[in-house]
Amino acid sequence: MMDLYSSALRRGADLMHIDLSKIRDQTIDTVAANWHLGFTAFGGPPVHFQILHKKFVEKYKWIDEQLV
Repeated sequence: MMDLYSSALRRGADLMHIDLSKIRDQTIDTVAANWHLGFTAFGGPPVHFQILHKKFVEKYKWIDEQLV
């Protein structure tokens, strides 16, 4: 079943000219940048928002203040 899914995903990506290796790399980068949030649940969403803001706006500059 997984081979069928993988095959269909690759065919669809080829038809839409999507680079799956780039998506894989971006996914790995995103998970690596955020894995620690599961361990910092103390404080709830307000703390997570502050952590995410510092990381994505100030450190990585993946987004800017206009998007926040």
